[in-house]
Parts: sequence; structure tokens; C-alpha cells
Amino acid sequence: MLRYIANRCLIHCLCGALVMMHAGVATSAPEGASTGAPAKAAPPSTPAVPVTFEAVFAKAEQESKAKHVEQSITLFEQAATLTQEPIKKARALGEISVLALSLSRYRGSIKASCDALDLVSGAARGSHLYNLGRVALAVQDLGSAAALYQSSLALRPNATVAAQLGRMGNVTPTPYPGPDAGKGFCQAALSPKESVSPEFVRLAKDIANQRKEKVTSADWWPLGLHGELIPVAMLCDNPAGANHGAWLIEADSQHRYLVAFDSLDGRASLDACSTGNDRIYVGHGGVVALSFNQGHRGGYEDYRVGVRKGSPVIILTESLDDARDSDQSKAVDFDKRGGPYKSPQEIGRVILLDKKGMTQVGLQDH
Repeated sequence: MLRYIANRCLIHCLCGALVMMHAGVATSAPEGASTGAPAKAAPPSTPAVPVTFEAVFAKAEQESKAKHVEQSITLFEQAATLTQEPIKKARALGEISVLALSLSRYRGSIKASCDALDLVSGAARGSHLYNLGRVALAVQDLGSAAALYQSSLALRPNATVAAQLGRMGNVTPTPYPGPDAGKGFCQAALSPKESVSPEFVRLAKDIANQRKEKVTSADWWPLGLHGELIPVAMLCDNPAGANHGAWLIEADSQHRYLVAFDSLDGRASLDACSTGNDRIYVGHGGVVALSFNQGHRGGYEDYRVGVRKGSPVIILTESLDDARDSDQSKAVDFDKRGGPYKSPQEIGRVILLDKKGMTQVGLQDH
């Protein structure tokens, strides 16, 4: 009905204007002549919303609650640049640390917390030490996690931190120098590592060319039982939508393995083809595993691969049959069991390279 009335009014106005034009009646006053009607005031301009720490921080919190993690991180980063107050800046960095951890961006999470620790002292350090402890726990560096939780509690008694430390059981804290574990942990986790050998990178590129892939990274991974660093090259055909990928692992000077995934569907996640996968090197036995995740309707299967006794092995599996049937996830930690370990042959094609590592044994053209 409203649309009908509006259309009738429009037609009426147009007809009236046409009549006036045919009658020779001017529809506008000559320049400089008064129309007798008061001049219309310009609409008031809307004042611009000031870009302040408080406004941007509040927007970042809204995005975080809406599960828009990337947008939230960007806004918290902006908020941190909008203040010179150490407590406020550290607060934004703390939020970034938590969000980065939720995306498994371990190094980014650590960097944000370590930057925050540089800004604050006393009890204000407690929450940031706890955030670092959560990262250490996520990569199974239990000694560092215990040290960081203890340092947090010493500065700021907190039931959540105490409960988390209690659930870890009898763990010997890693000894870090300083009044708390923060500075020592940050130095160990963020210090640059020596690059892998050029010869290893050349081999990775040769294999990648054969498989019609690209080397997405070549770096040290702490894949050993006690965090020993192992050279690993990541190969992928297309990180944006991978169909195949591989890991090249130098278990020791005599053994190099190619673990190849020749058929990846849309529900598979392979860290060789994942962008933004930021690893942590703590230098005190932190364990990080290579991961392959296969999703399916209602559930998933997650495999973690490390190096034990000179060979890549599956060190942990986690699976969920069907959440729609109220199934619960099941995890098997082969390290805690003390073995026996499973071969990654269950999830990919494992190829042992020759002793020199320069030619492949059994590698077929893709």
C-alpha cells in the first residue's frame, strides 16, 4: 500500500511539473531572485568516530566473540599501536597471544606474550607467563610449562593456573635463569636457528620437481623424543588447495625418508600445505610433531609423526567417529605407552632414500 501511495505521489508531481512547463510557468526562480521560502539548512555532519585504543580494543573483542579470529588479531595489533601505556599495550598483546595459540601459531603466540613481558613487572606478568605456559603445554614441553606456571603463581596466585599445574602431575620444571622463567623461555623459543644445509634443500627441490611440487619450507623440527632437532622439508603442489604433498625427513646422517601423500581430498589437512603454521623451538626438549588430519562426516582422524630410533613413526593418534552420535574423541599416545610405534605407511607412502641421500630408492614419478 505504501509503495502504491508513493508511486501515485511521484506521478502526480511529474504531471504537475509538465503542466507548469507547458503553461510557460517557471519552475525555478531566476538567479538571485527570492523564492519566498526559507533556505534549507545543510544537514549536520556526523562526527567521525575517534580511532582510540578503547574503541579499537572493543571492536576487537566483538570480533573475537563472533569467532572472527583473524580480524580480531588485526584489530588487537592496531590497538597496541594506539597507546603508549605499557599496561594497555600488554593487555592487547595478551589477547593476540591467546588468539594466535588457538590457530596453532605457536611462535606468534610466544612473541606476543614475550613482548608483553617486556612492558610489565610484578603481578602484571602473571597472565603472560601463564599464556606462555599454555603454549609450552600445547607442544608437550612439560618442563617449560611447569616452570612458567610456577612463575605465574609466585607473582599472582590464581586458581586456574594452580589447577592446570596440578593436572600435569609430577613434572620437573625446566631451570630457567632469572627471577622468573619468562626471559629464559623467550630467549630459547625465539632465538634464530642455523639454517638446514644447502645440500638438503637441493635434494628437497629435486624431489619436489619430480613430484610437480614446491618446497614450502625447509627447517629444523624438534621431532626427537627429547626435542632433538631434525631437518624437515615440506613439499606441496598447491597450499591453497592441495591435491598432494610430502615431508622429507633427515632422521640421521644415514637415513632420509620421504613420506608422500599422493591423494589429498578437500577434508585433508597436511602441515606441508598449511600457511601460517608457526612452530616453536624451546631448546629444552619441546616436542613438536608433523601432523596429518583427515576429516570425514561427523568426525576426524589426526596423526602426529615424530622420529624415534632413526625412523619416522606415528607417535600419537586421535580420532572421532561421529559427533552426531555423541561419540567421544579417542587418543593414543605411543610415547606414553613406550611403543610399539606405527609406521607412517598407514597414512602415506614412505620411501627410504639411499645412504648418500642424493638418489631415491623406489621413488616413482607422480
